[in-house]
Amino acid sequence: MIICESVFFFAGLYYILTGRFRLGKRVIIGNRARFIGGVLVLPLAFGLIVGFIIGLNTGLSGDLSNLDWDALSSVATIELLLVIGAFIAALALVLTAPETEFVAAGMDVRPLTPTPPPVVFGSVLTVSEAARYLKVSETEILQLIDEGRIAAARIGGDYRIARVVLDELLQPGEDML
Repeated sequence: MIICESVFFFAGLYYILTGRFRLGKRVIIGNRARFIGGVLVLPLAFGLIVGFIIGLNTGLSGDLSNLDWDALSSVATIELLLVIGAFIAALALVLTAPETEFVAAGMDVRPLTPTPPPVVFGSVLTVSEAARYLKVSETEILQLIDEGRIAAARIGGDYRIARVVLDELLQPGEDML
């Protein structure tokens, strides 16, 4: 019984801390996952509290002669029912969770590593921005400017390139390189 309670406890603690629960293709995140974790933690918490109370009643001497064995078996029965109830309640919470579009598509809801925000390009780009926009090196952009295939304005020692010029290069039928 204690092994089952311990497995539930650590699984529940994980769900509480991460706020994420996965069962097959079904992914539950947020408060519902934390609530499932709380339900799974309850049986061991109940066992520890009742054990502490029984320990206080025996006087912590280890003398079990004044222990009421009928009450102890009733507590064990209640604890078993609590473990079974926690399992059924957690399973019901998982199975009745609304499916999101991510879950229905079988996609993972949150990536493990945060993704950087998308790069927003303005209407006029520097050489390095143009290189990132076209996914080529800065040297290739400078070559295209020198060859006259990209129109660019020179401001000081730097070039500025209109994004529409780069969009024209990306049109089908255009040979960029």
